[in-house]
Amino acid sequence: MSAREDLVLIVDSDLAVRESLKFLVELEGMRAEICGTARQFLDHPDLDKARCAIIDSKLPDMAVAEILDRLRTQQNGLNAILIADQMSRSALLRMKAAGARYIVEKPVLDDALLECLRKVRSAEPLPVPQANEMSNR
Repeated sequence: MSAREDLVLIVDSDLAVRESLKFLVELEGMRAEICGTARQFLDHPDLDKARCAIIDSKLPDMAVAEILDRLRTQQNGLNAILIADQMSRSALLRMKAAGARYIVEKPVLDDALLECLRKVRSAEPLPVPQANEMSNR
């Protein structure tokens, strides 16, 4: 895997939300690119270079659990920040287990999202699971 860049991929079906999140990320000094669908995101040419992705929990073309599973299967190691409607504790735990590094509940407060971005930016990259670890899940 190549070195991670200060690139954030934003995945949301709502253009206004994508644009506002992009603006917020860029104010933080990181580069942002937007994707309107899960497919655009998973096919993004810089997916392996991105430091993290901000993913809406309700995309029309794919369940977020499937997106997270595909990232894990690809052994991507990408930090995923999930933007979610209010979820039950068990649903939150399932999303964490599926690979969401952080979960920010709607309505999104800029401070909460910025805190997650700063943590991702300052942290060591997530370890990429080894094949034998993948079979234990």
